[in-house]
Amino acid sequence: MVRIQSLNGETCSIDTSLGATLSDVKAQIHKQLGHSPCSQTLLLGETKLVNTNAVLADLGISAACTLTLVVVQQPMGQSSLAEPSGRKRNILPGGYLDPFPRERLNEFEYMSWQAVCKAHEVHDAFFMDWGEDKAELGASGADLYWKTCSDGCRYEYWSADPGDNEYGVLVRVDATSMVGIGYGSDDGLEVFDDFADSEVVKQLIREGWPRPNCWKEESDEDDEDDEDDD
Repeated sequence: MVRIQSLNGETCSIDTSLGATLSDVKAQIHKQLGHSPCSQTLLLGETKLVNTNAVLADLGISAACTLTLVVVQQPMGQSSLAEPSGRKRNILPGGYLDPFPRERLNEFEYMSWQAVCKAHEVHDAFFMDWGEDKAELGASGADLYWKTCSDGCRYEYWSADPGDNEYGVLVRVDATSMVGIGYGSDDGLEVFDDFADSEVVKQLIREGWPRPNCWKEESDEDDEDDEDDD
């Protein structure tokens, strides 16, 4: 039995084994107290528990242990998403969009696109003509990826193929703002200095998020085609 004590006085008890993962505990907290897993930070003493895939015993959690729950504000628009991480294919159509089809996006998607456009205005590194009125997206249109991370922020990546190289913009979404923090290509993610020290952002760069997933899908499709040819 693991006891949960929040900073605002909420309590609950999680009936679980020490072989369960931290993710399992967060799911039970969500069920009992209603706080989504991505809004939860759990502390053992003063130690923040970050790895949600870790087994409780490996984190030093024992029977009758008490964990402190810190609930952080969710990123803007989080409740409109079915999952904390995902992908929306062809969120924008291909070609040169003039005028820009704002009606294709919901309120929070359009706010994210506005952050993309603002980044193009203030950073020379953004070299494509992406704006609120028009945008060149290439033949395949644009996909939108998102990932909710341990820092309480959601990271969104707008990906298109306007030239011979994939082109994308990375947006960070917190409880009060959306801001473009970098850009991507087939060579990986480049994040601006103001945001590059974040451990979460460093992990995204190491992962090459979200491109490896795309490469894996393409590789799997190629393997299936080769098997069909055989």
